[in-house]
Amino acid sequence: MRVDTIACGRSRHPRNTRKGFTLIVNRAVCSAPKGAFLDSTPSAAIDRDWLDRAQRELLGLYRDARRLEPEAFCRAAIERLRAVVRFDSLMWGHGHADPVAINDVQLVGQPPEMMQNYARHQKDDFFAAGCNRTPGRAVDLYDLIDRASMVKLPMYKHHASRFGMEHILCMVLPEVESGLVSFLSLWRKDYGDPYGPADRVGLETMMPHLVEARRQNVIDRLQREASAAGAATGPAAVSDPKGVLHLCDDAFVAILRTGWPGWSGPKLPEPLVRAMRRAPSGRLDAGAAVVEWTPFEERRLLRGRAASAVDQLSRRERDVARLLIEGRTHKEIAQRLGVSPNTVRTHIYLLYKRLGVTNRAEMIASVQAGGGLSSRPSRSRPSRGASAAAAAESPGSP
Repeated sequence: MRVDTIACGRSRHPRNTRKGFTLIVNRAVCSAPKGAFLDSTPSAAIDRDWLDRAQRELLGLYRDARRLEPEAFCRAAIERLRAVVRFDSLMWGHGHADPVAINDVQLVGQPPEMMQNYARHQKDDFFAAGCNRTPGRAVDLYDLIDRASMVKLPMYKHHASRFGMEHILCMVLPEVESGLVSFLSLWRKDYGDPYGPADRVGLETMMPHLVEARRQNVIDRLQREASAAGAATGPAAVSDPKGVLHLCDDAFVAILRTGWPGWSGPKLPEPLVRAMRRAPSGRLDAGAAVVEWTPFEERRLLRGRAASAVDQLSRRERDVARLLIEGRTHKEIAQRLGVSPNTVRTHIYLLYKRLGVTNRAEMIASVQAGGGLSSRPSRSRPSRGASAAAAAESPGSP
């Protein structure tokens, strides 16, 4: 069957960031009585052929992540999932629940008007809540409702049957520390072709790897672009201009927590958000951590690293270090800076002492390891350290 990729990248749907996070499943669902799942833990019989196929697709997934650009990787990853769990159409998305938003959506095998139609029926979606209550588990629509009840619902009559959602298998995967959420919703159009136990296992097996491989794919691309432009590389993240995370790697979360202990996402620490509002690119010294940001499409690319001795260099020490790295002699540096050679020697002595090095080669290595010699970062206030700032600017603060 030919699969059309309707959207692969940023969602353009105008309403998908306003209502609840229920868009994460876009399933044929309804207002139904609350209760336990009808049958949510079937046993799965997995044979050797299935296991070999799943392992083959997982290995290919990570190879694709290294070699393909993000849009091509997205298409390839979906086809690898299809080799393990068969579906007719799919939605794969990423966002966060607090504040509610969906940042990226890949829609396969459905027309654009499907999402518009869903927005009209979204208030009747009970399946979303069921999936959110069991993160990390594959949930079948008929775990929550029987067929006879389902076909009587307006949501089925005006949405599910229209868009071939006779069977739905969904999984939600949250990232607790960053506050980000990923979701997959798989649809089959033939009621006589239900999802089985092996499909559940397949989705639960594949989805964590899909999310991680996508993160690696996007972060690696950003790092390559930064390196080619001569910018610093390191643990990275992407946020919107308001400082709400869209994507990040685990190392970036760890860096933020050294500067702002106790921080959790998806909103970046308030001192960092304020600094980003003042300038589209820059650096912030948070005591134990340094965060840099630059524009990336309509968003911001952030890179974090542990603070180093390089961050404590004065402007004049940075100028001297930069000229030494260029290979200038003491006399040339003195002429460039308008000072005497003896003054240059004093600057070099203090520079080496601050960095804990004894010669030019060690100094160059120390500067490179410490993030380079871009202009000195602004400080998070209060300047005595980031811990006090974190206490005053915790995510729960107004």
